[in-house]
Amino acid sequence: MIQCYPSGFSSSDVNQAVQIQLKEIDQGFLSSLGDKPLRLIFHHIADSRYGIMVMAKDKVSNRVVGYALGTLSSGKLYKDFILKKLPYALIYFLPKLLSFHRMKKAFETLLYPAKQQSNLPTAELLDLAVESTHQGTGVAEDLFRHLEKEFTKRDIRTFQIPTGASLKRAHKFYEKMGAKKSSSFQLHSGEETLVYVYERAS
Repeated sequence: MIQCYPSGFSSSDVNQAVQIQLKEIDQGFLSSLGDKPLRLIFHHIADSRYGIMVMAKDKVSNRVVGYALGTLSSGKLYKDFILKKLPYALIYFLPKLLSFHRMKKAFETLLYPAKQQSNLPTAELLDLAVESTHQGTGVAEDLFRHLEKEFTKRDIRTFQIPTGASLKRAHKFYEKMGAKKSSSFQLHSGEETLVYVYERAS
């Protein structure tokens, strides 16, 4: 039996979520950074006042089987990260950013909030992943709904969901959950990103 939790995570819980990201979303820029940088990012989202983390755990084994990450504002989350984690970020990230390609993607990611369209919600679903053994069992839907509730607690009824254009399965999932395609942009050169917007029903 699976239970979703919006808070009270241990360091081990967050690290298990990182491993799910590395395993299930292994083609993205974040995964290319490796374990330690991702741990730094995930722990920051869990701790920051601008971040939201929801986890799904197996009630018998207490093992994390999925997670969802959100933010009230990606720009403020990134600034908060730089203010609080810069020394660690330099240690963990610099070895990974020695290639021009990765460094370029890192700067594009940091500049992304400034390039967002003004008509889009500030709040954002950053990431959602479920380990393969629990995919198709309703865990992803539960995580989405719990993240939605966390936004609602903060008086946020609308949030955006940037998703890679090639991730057709993700598009179907977000459309199933009620999100509507709003626009598209290039986060990284030559890579289109679709933006879905979800609005909570009254």
